Amino acid sequence: MKKNLSNLIIVLSSYVLFLLPSVQMYSQEIELAALNLHVNDYAFESHIDEGIELPESYKSKKLIIEKEVAKRTCFCVVSYNNLSNQKKRSGVCLDLTSRVNKTYRSKSKKNAIRCNDACTKAARALSAADKQRIANCACAANRPNGHPITAFSALSTRKYMTADAIGTLENIPAQTRTDCTCPRGWTVDTGQTDINKKCKKQLCKTEYPVPNQEIPGLGYIWDNQITQWIRGKCNTVITRAAICRLKG
Repeated sequence: MKKNLSNLIIVLSSYVLFLLPSVQMYSQEIELAALNLHVNDYAFESHIDEGIELPESYKSKKLIIEKEVAKRTCFCVVSYNNLSNQKKRSGVCLDLTSRVNKTYRSKSKKNAIRCNDACTKAARALSAADKQRIANCACAANRPNGHPITAFSALSTRKYMTADAIGTLENIPAQTRTDCTCPRGWTVDTGQTDINKKCKKQLCKTEYPVPNQEIPGLGYIWDNQITQWIRGKCNTVITRAAICRLKG
């Protein structure tokens, strides 16, 4: 009887030792699951950011979970469109998101303001080359002279907020002059809309009064005078270069 009892104790002990690793692993999984719930309970309400500490026993695992939670990207863009209160962006000339390089545990209002501050800082650090690139983009999009250029931030899926006024666009087209030369006996016709493309020469007067009119393929009649047109030899030169830059 004693021998049988001893054998039973040995068998039960072996079974407990066999199950012990599984029990320990299961216990760890339960603890980690509880930690996840605990962290998420605070993280998505922004309480971790407000200084609430997790229990001491969880601190070794807290950082691992924080990396999973902190995935709310702070977006920062420079646009010639007004993105304030918009969820979709447009007219973006420069994306500063990678320069801001920030993510947050939640998309709370407090974090949205932090994101906005970071975007403002990045916008104010723009180089001269950055600003010229933005100006070239806005000019290519035919934004008018004096058009505002602004940086906007958005945290995750929240709406965009104004971060910083970059400046106003100075977009002034180039000024040109077209000079034409005509064969001997001809003069540049200065009375037409395509002034610098035609040469004229008076041919003769009409025998009787005729209304002023164009003669297709020949020229025109003006003050009873028939005048012939021909194409002049013209060259357009730039008298003032175009201006495309940011002011302010």
